[in-house]
Amino acid sequence: MMDLLAPTAISTAKPDVIKAAVLTPASTLEFAAKAEQKISEKFSDPNPSGLNYAVAGAAIANDYSGLRLSIYNRVALDKQVDAYAARADKPLIDQTLFIFFIGGNDLLNVFADKHFVTEDKKRIKISSLPALLVDNIKRVQALGAKRILVIGPPDISTTPALFNTSSASLAQSLSQQLEREMEVSLSKAFPGQEVLWLPMQSLFAQWLQAWTPATRNRACVTDIEAGYYELGPLLAREELVVKFINGCSQSLLDQQQYPFFDSVHPSEKIYQLFAEKMLEKIKQFKAD
Repeated sequence: MMDLLAPTAISTAKPDVIKAAVLTPASTLEFAAKAEQKISEKFSDPNPSGLNYAVAGAAIANDYSGLRLSIYNRVALDKQVDAYAARADKPLIDQTLFIFFIGGNDLLNVFADKHFVTEDKKRIKISSLPALLVDNIKRVQALGAKRILVIGPPDISTTPALFNTSSASLAQSLSQQLEREMEVSLSKAFPGQEVLWLPMQSLFAQWLQAWTPATRNRACVTDIEAGYYELGPLLAREELVVKFINGCSQSLLDQQQYPFFDSVHPSEKIYQLFAEKMLEKIKQFKAD
């Protein structure tokens, strides 16, 4: 929801029309305050519903600046582990599979946060992330976890948001740096079989070759991730609306003709491939 803070393009009720409009500072801050309250309420519950502790915008680090980023800091990785540790019930924890799915938010944040202007500052920030990941895995292990799967970060340069832009080359280099340094840190910290590592960047690059250049790095829809939303449904019903772009349609999306759903998120077919690789990998856990 906090992506409302950045753009000024708000659509009308018609999906094929976009009007320019500007939110007033007062209405923007009021909406931001309500969003922050909801996030706080969710993660102050000692027994939150569901088994997924991540939310959109969550990252590993918890010290990004700016109003939007600082709100998402409240659900950074350490806060997610805090929420799980606070649960009163942890049945069969030694038989539970824990998945640390490393998304691209930290990588995207170093481009959005004004404190990481230079390449050196971006790289220093990226290099700080593996230690945070290791520390939080150890926290979960201290609670009794025996099976932990870590899925490596994506190459954000392949996303429609960054592909073929001036930032693409650096985005690729930072993505590769994060994957490489995570692998080294995990292998040193967890030499046994209780923590498995599944790097995804080379696999993802292979998968993308199944699509033609016309759709390979293009989004099927524009949505709130890219700054597109309809203010009425969002405020009245918390309903997000999408608009099909780049020649895409619901039919083409259903036919898996686009590997990306929006500017940063893969489509259903990619997640299916992720799931298949995950199922292969977890067979390596000791059967005890």
